[in-house]
Amino acid sequence: FVAGHFAPYFNHANDNGFPSDHTLLAGLLAFSAWKYSRKAGYVLLILAIMIGGARVIAGVHHSADIVGALACALIGSLVAGYLVRRYGAKMVSSLKSPAHKPS
Repeated sequence: FVAGHFAPYFNHANDNGFPSDHTLLAGLLAFSAWKYSRKAGYVLLILAIMIGGARVIAGVHHSADIVGALACALIGSLVAGYLVRRYGAKMVSSLKSPAHKPS
């Protein structure tokens, strides 16, 4: 809206809109849920896309901000899943070891 010289439908800071924070969070939740339930993942992904679309219609984001947010969410979800698989079991087992028992 700053570059387009028009007023958005609601007040928004005049800052960089890439990526859309709202779509990024919704997309991260969708991609994270996907592993446990495809149905929930689809529903949440549709909601994330709807949130992004609403932000574009409101005039506070461009479609590239939404696509970028969903791409970042997918990458973030994959990286987090890898780290949990790789190091999660080690961390849990180290917490259960006798050396780390709470007093």
